[in-house]
Amino acid sequence: MSAGERSRWRLATVAGCVVALGLAFFTRGHLSGSDELNLYETTRSLAEQGTLAIPPVPNARTGADGRIYSLYSVGPAVLAMPFYWAGRAAEAALPSRVTRALAGEPMKRGVRVWGGETSIFSVMLIGPAFAGLLVALFLAIQRELGVSPRSALVASLLLGTTTHLALLSSYLLRHLFEGAAVLAGFLLLLRWRRSGRRSQLFWGTLCASLTLLARLPAALAAVGFAVWVAPVLLGRLRSLPSPAEKIRECAALA
Repeated sequence: MSAGERSRWRLATVAGCVVALGLAFFTRGHLSGSDELNLYETTRSLAEQGTLAIPPVPNARTGADGRIYSLYSVGPAVLAMPFYWAGRAAEAALPSRVTRALAGEPMKRGVRVWGGETSIFSVMLIGPAFAGLLVALFLAIQRELGVSPRSALVASLLLGTTTHLALLSSYLLRHLFEGAAVLAGFLLLLRWRRSGRRSQLFWGTLCASLTLLARLPAALAAVGFAVWVAPVLLGRLRSLPSPAEKIRECAALA
């Protein structure tokens, strides 16, 4: 990696971390809706029992085996598992007064727990973390397109603090995950267009495909990717000297 690329990534990383830490101060630390409860319970079931089955919660459905399952995609729950484990580790390692402060006041509606657990607080931090990642990716894309460092930094900080992104970071929802997958895919495909490295084409298409694991309606992003990638790919295929090289390029995309 050249010195210029290291400088780009350093700026993007700093901007992302600043936004993530700033938004973390506004984390509620408790669940507030059935969508959040579904995602949290799926995360807990995966982390503790290795299953997608969850307790009865609103908007969940009974599966063919008679157990209850969430309606939503599994990708965000998998990504939230390290945050859940961090909360459980904090409960074991930190003094009880600290964990009580992190967990907040107990919140229950019937038999369902909506707050008052350290693991809920830690899982809620995934929102600010992915908001920071989106800001970092957005800044890196701008720099890849030739935007000056100052303009890219200002635009990225405005994205993270004055748009709907800041609001979504306080919820345990799926939208930030699909956004991160789309931007990561676009960034890697931009770098592939410039460098021609098939590894970047492969990882770019993989990241774009991961949007389906975050949220099925995000499949609409495939149209935009196809419109952008198709002419670039055709241009590269024309420039390749042999049929074998063309096959390898298409295989990386597939």
